[in-house]
Amino acid sequence: MKYNKTMEELTGKILASWEFKEYSEHEHNGLWYAGFLVIAILLFIYALWVANFLFAIFIALASFVMLLRHKTPPHDVQLQIRSDGVLIGEDFYRFKEFKNFWILYEPPQVKNLYFEFVSRFRPHVMIPLQNQNPVTIRSLLGKVIEEDFLKEDEAVSEFLGRQLKI
Repeated sequence: MKYNKTMEELTGKILASWEFKEYSEHEHNGLWYAGFLVIAILLFIYALWVANFLFAIFIALASFVMLLRHKTPPHDVQLQIRSDGVLIGEDFYRFKEFKNFWILYEPPQVKNLYFEFVSRFRPHVMIPLQNQNPVTIRSLLGKVIEEDFLKEDEAVSEFLGRQLKI
């Protein structure tokens, strides 16, 4: 359950805190936009050719959303690991809401902290570590949440998103 608390309502001590961007910003040149446009048009034509109109609508909407997202800068999000839970932006999560956490640290590309929720209906949360010491963060969280040592690779979707700069 997500708790929306004001800063005055939070009582736990701040153990670690940092800011990160809502999503990764990538520099795109004209060639990237041209390639994106060509692929989107080809997929749209293919969808019409096989009479898959739902896929055609999906391609059009996804293209619009991606181009719109690239025109708006990401917001800064504050993360606080507190003695009673984790505050991500304006959303507070008690430690008992997390099933586990893991850290992927392969600088300079991958420096991320992940939280998996107990609820299967919620996706995991990925938080860039920025300049935080992963050993410090691991020791803070390891006292209150189980660490998943088996997860050693980033998700394919995150890898492709980073490589394709989307």
